[in-house]
Amino acid sequence: MVDTAAATRNQAVRAITEAPRLRLPLARGLKALDCLRDQPSSASGLAQALGVNRSTAHRLLRDLEEAGYVRRDAATRRFVLAPDKFTITAPEPPVAPSQAAYDSTWAEVSYDVLRDLRDFIGESTMLAVPARDRMLYVAFFGTDHPIGVQETIGSARPMHASAVGKAYLSALPLATLDVVLGRLDYTGGTDNAAKGPFQLRDMLDEVRDQGYSIDHDETFVGLSCVAAPVIVNGSTLVGAAGITGLTHRFSTERVHEFGQELVDRLTHLVTK
Repeated sequence: MVDTAAATRNQAVRAITEAPRLRLPLARGLKALDCLRDQPSSASGLAQALGVNRSTAHRLLRDLEEAGYVRRDAATRRFVLAPDKFTITAPEPPVAPSQAAYDSTWAEVSYDVLRDLRDFIGESTMLAVPARDRMLYVAFFGTDHPIGVQETIGSARPMHASAVGKAYLSALPLATLDVVLGRLDYTGGTDNAAKGPFQLRDMLDEVRDQGYSIDHDETFVGLSCVAAPVIVNGSTLVGAAGITGLTHRFSTERVHEFGQELVDRLTHLVTK
């Protein structure tokens, strides 16, 4: 499984976002790895799967091979994932937040829901709470997909440039929202992220209409997330829950499915 340690990935993504011409190759590279996860492939087969010509696919495979992510099977001459880079392992259980910081009842209920949702959807799920102008991960349930997102408890995302941030903001009372939007630091994220309070407010109107938020390449290029606010017992907004994975796996249909699952299971969380 790909372990995207926050510091390493931040550095890599920063380099990518500063060079727009690399965004399309990155997306193709991620999709190529996903295709090879399903079965070995030739350059011609991968070209068909990616919708590119054979020379483009061959060049992409050569770059991935030089980087150590794929290798060519000596017997079949097909490309396969490099076993030392991608190992299929069961996700580790999340670390629970401190009892002093969070009420254990709703936390335990949300963990059960997120774990079940991860198993049902097949992508990583998380719970995040607000911390100044960022959203802090307090639980993360990683996918067992060998090419998926892995995070650590304590990872932070910009509130304006993440699905969990926008989901949380969308549920704030309007008077409180105006204050928060005015003091957010709109740095961080990619070119797809909101650059100021007026643009973010327009995004939040759409989030409220559909009940869930979407981050397509806003925090990191190549990664997407769908999130919904977590409201406990009909009155207490505690944060947001999300589903995250590689962008090419988040089609319009799947995004809608993910959003509805989150809304149905977590927006109106009831504790015993």
